[in-house]
Amino acid sequence: MKARMISGLLAIAMLLSFLPGMAVKASADSTMTTSESAVNLIKEYEGFSYTAYWDNTQWSIGYGTKSTQGATITIEEAHAAMLLELQEVENALNEFAAKYGLYLSQNQFDALASLSYNCGTKWMTTSGRLRQAVTEGKTGNDFLFAISLWANISSVPNAGLLKRRMSEANLYLKGTYDKAMPSNYTYVIFNPNGGTPGHSGEDKMQGYCTDTAVNIMVEDPTRTGYTFRGWYTAASGGQKVESLTTAVAGKTLYAQWTAPDGTVATEEVIATGTVKCGTSVNIRSGAGTSYPSAGSAYNGDKVNIYEKKTVGTQVWGRIDGGWICLDYVTLDSSPSDGSGSGLWGDGTSSGESTTQTGKTGTVTGNGVNVRKAAGISSTRVGSLNKGAKVTVYEQTTVGSTPWGRIGTNQWICMNYVKLDSDSNSSNSGTSSTGNTGKVSSTTNLNVRSGAGTNYSRTGSLAPGTAVTILEKKTVGGVEWGRIGTNRWICLTYVTMDGSSNNSGSNGNSDLWGDGSSSGNSTTTTGKTGTVTGNGVNVRKAAGVNNARVTYLNKGAKVTVYEQTTVGGVSWGRIGTDQWICMTYVKLDGESGSSGSTGSTGSTTGNQTGTVTTGLNVRSGAGTNFAKVGSLSSGDKVTIYETKTVGTAKWGRIGTNRWINLAYVNLDGTGSSGTSGTTAEPGKGTVTTTLNVRSGAGTGYTKVGTLAAGTAVTITETKNVSGVSWGKIGTDRWICMTYVKMDSVSGGNSNTGSTGGSLWS
Repeated sequence: MKARMISGLLAIAMLLSFLPGMAVKASADSTMTTSESAVNLIKEYEGFSYTAYWDNTQWSIGYGTKSTQGATITIEEAHAAMLLELQEVENALNEFAAKYGLYLSQNQFDALASLSYNCGTKWMTTSGRLRQAVTEGKTGNDFLFAISLWANISSVPNAGLLKRRMSEANLYLKGTYDKAMPSNYTYVIFNPNGGTPGHSGEDKMQGYCTDTAVNIMVEDPTRTGYTFRGWYTAASGGQKVESLTTAVAGKTLYAQWTAPDGTVATEEVIATGTVKCGTSVNIRSGAGTSYPSAGSAYNGDKVNIYEKKTVGTQVWGRIDGGWICLDYVTLDSSPSDGSGSGLWGDGTSSGESTTQTGKTGTVTGNGVNVRKAAGISSTRVGSLNKGAKVTVYEQTTVGSTPWGRIGTNQWICMNYVKLDSDSNSSNSGTSSTGNTGKVSSTTNLNVRSGAGTNYSRTGSLAPGTAVTILEKKTVGGVEWGRIGTNRWICLTYVTMDGSSNNSGSNGNSDLWGDGSSSGNSTTTTGKTGTVTGNGVNVRKAAGVNNARVTYLNKGAKVTVYEQTTVGGVSWGRIGTDQWICMTYVKLDGESGSSGSTGSTGSTTGNQTGTVTTGLNVRSGAGTNFAKVGSLSSGDKVTIYETKTVGTAKWGRIGTNRWINLAYVNLDGTGSSGTSGTTAEPGKGTVTTTLNVRSGAGTGYTKVGTLAAGTAVTITETKNVSGVSWGKIGTDRWICMTYVKMDSVSGGNSNTGSTGGSLWS
């Protein structure tokens, strides 16, 4: 009788475990595993391959498990490999459930296991909509929306993955083990149409049930200077969509915008292309590396380009979600026929002054913009392709860039036009047959089909590769060298053989000028030195807010013609419009570790303190010394000696063991630069569009934004992972990297530069 009761109880327990929606506790002492039904369903989702295949970011094999190129597998081996990867997912899910005190039914556990097997377990540790939906027990359209957001390939929504997410949602909500998406479940994709998706770039799609009309749950996208009008069925025109029904099932909806002048903005795709990079490249909130990252684009992503801007020597393109450097985009062929004939007018309208009447030429790049007036800020009125013939009626210069008028209200950048009267090597024209050198970049150097980043990439050269420069051209102030037929490289990243190594450019003195431009005061005339770090930025002017023009590696020789201090940091001019942070330069004949003689070591009476963040321990005072260990936040240290290197104060905590005291609170003296209230409120100006957060650090919630030029008062500063943050109000903090302080007093400035790690 007792045995029958036990058998009966076991049968009931097994039955309950398979009923959808029944609660089964998932905790550390009661772990769950993926059911056999779910294993079979995942196999259906993934399919089977006997050989390894490239799966977006990795080589995969069998039922989608990690592999290597050229590998093969049997069905039995694939099943075992799948169970092994599922075990990692199950462990993570059980820990997640225990952490939040969740009670997951078997079908809920299976649905989350399938999703995690497919796209990883990051959703459990990311503060996003899906984690919130699971931990808060969301159901219905709330859950469909949350799970649908995990359907990107790279950063692009994928219809196939959206259908799988809807099937997994059906398993989670209804307990249905079926690969097919339910007939009443569907989705839409939201295209920001030149803007940035809402909720920190996450809101790109929404799954929903078509039984009733559903509110649009995605946050409104944003676009600097524009006002969001709503979601429409087309990028321009179309019908406005207020709620989601069967009418828009499976479709893409487009954001439409009101321009600053009050007109409806129309987005025209001026070019398309494919991202080409190692793994990923930053998408930024504006054109240039000075803008914060707004997301990532991945190798192979397709992009639409709505606008181009030239920043320094780089061309940037505005795509969905922000701006990308077009060095990392291979442009597709333009639909234009490129002939140019009869398209622009003859430029002979009365009253127009012509400084260069009737000069003819040929366009040298594809998709070159033609604008209403000279300058990239002017309205784009068309484009021309390589080989198009033009007549230049007038020339002018805007911001050091030459422009030519090729018709009535038709201007083109002359960097992309070769005039028929010019020699074969326009802009410089000096043949340099036999000049040899070596590639000095730290990564592979692109080889392009012409002189300039607008030309297509045809290959690359490894660091150290010997080259012979057959011809030189200067394009937009940057020198290029021809190393073969239609093979050009940027000479900023080449060290020429036999050239002087004291010019600040790995020996390429002709790229930098002689440092003797009139009007420059020279406080350190002719001092030579050596760069102490790799990838040290060289900027157009002194200060991290100025444009980066190149970089130098450890060992490069420089001549410092002038020095100045910006925000408490010393900068040196090593050529015309070429400045380097002196923290990373050791001047010849001086002691110390990095561009400064430093203060002589002084015993501090064995001063003690507390480390405020994860901190490297180095063999000497300065970031150029070898790392010999690390300390954690809260560690106690004793300071036996201090030394100032550049503007940073270092402390010796043992034999050949030094730490940066910016990250130490010294006992009895308050903060050592890591945090604390400033003696007086500091005033400054925001240099770019800047997020305001509820605390010091990017991990805090965004509570607003400030426009470039906004005046701010800093009442307190904190250093978080080597970055300075400033308090501007109750629970309102901004990153000081993007604030220019009005004045610097007593070396107590808070300008966003607190240590060497910001400069390399």
